[in-house]
Amino acid sequence: MSEVPAWSELVFVMVHGPDRPMRGRIRHDDGDREPTYTVSHVEGEPMPTFARGSGEVIDVWCWGERLRIEDPDGQVRLISDGTTVWTFLDPGEPPRESPRRNVEFVVGGTELLVRTDAERWLGDDFTRPTGPAARTTYLGRAAWAVELAPPRHKPAPMQVVVDAETGMHLQRRNDAFGLVHEWTELVVGEDLDPALFTWTGPVVTWEQQREEARRERESEQADLVRWLDQNLGTRTLRVTVDAPITVHHLEEDGSLHASIEGVGSLVRRPHSDLPWDDADDGGTAHRWSDGGWDWAVNAWDTALAPGALAELRSQLGAHSRRSSP
Repeated sequence: MSEVPAWSELVFVMVHGPDRPMRGRIRHDDGDREPTYTVSHVEGEPMPTFARGSGEVIDVWCWGERLRIEDPDGQVRLISDGTTVWTFLDPGEPPRESPRRNVEFVVGGTELLVRTDAERWLGDDFTRPTGPAARTTYLGRAAWAVELAPPRHKPAPMQVVVDAETGMHLQRRNDAFGLVHEWTELVVGEDLDPALFTWTGPVVTWEQQREEARRERESEQADLVRWLDQNLGTRTLRVTVDAPITVHHLEEDGSLHASIEGVGSLVRRPHSDLPWDDADDGGTAHRWSDGGWDWAVNAWDTALAPGALAELRSQLGAHSRRSSP
């Protein structure tokens, strides 16, 4: 291995390669988080196209943009030919077909299968080393170990092992939290059958998924509107003008997180002595209890005038008494 590379040189090989065929096994330990493999997006909104692993290990094949993921028992979870992705949600059901550009690989160990792009190294979110890279050997391959500094809002650095030849990440760790994604078996440079990366059977098309997601969003929105009518008795609140409410999260215990158009966020929970961490999303906070419920309103631009806040509290208290926990 050559002399220790400058950080810019290491970023170059992580972004540009070269690409070599790789196969092996990846272990991921995310604590209590569910090992979700992929999440697709359409026009910025999450789509129900994803694959979940059945354990902490996945068997993988990759060659540039071409990918294949299986569970250790041989159940196929994902195939990509570099242009299209097929995700297999349930055994016996056709896979969901998605454009490769709409699929992100970010958790469950799958980020080790794809090369980091140049934009990944902009900003301050684990983009700068705390010191020079160190020579190491990983699964018999020459590699570089580097620690990445966290941004100000995160508490601990990330540790990364980079393959010296290909620039692929062989291990990502956060030692402070015991999180690790790593190759545990690895063969590089072996010829791989192109059939590993294709699917020619029945599929659920991308257009069908978009229509399914549209129906689900409309159904969810109708449920939330009914909930507002039944529990708050209104779909708008008088602040300085009539402002529509949009409910984003609703729990079985009546907790809600909503936005008030042009004003800010609205959070309600059953009365508790716990801190209000879930309501701290910026702005000027106004918090109170009315007996059964705790409320928090965060005004984005400015503090609410006393008269507007009093009117808002009166409306919420009057409309919600019948839904007290």
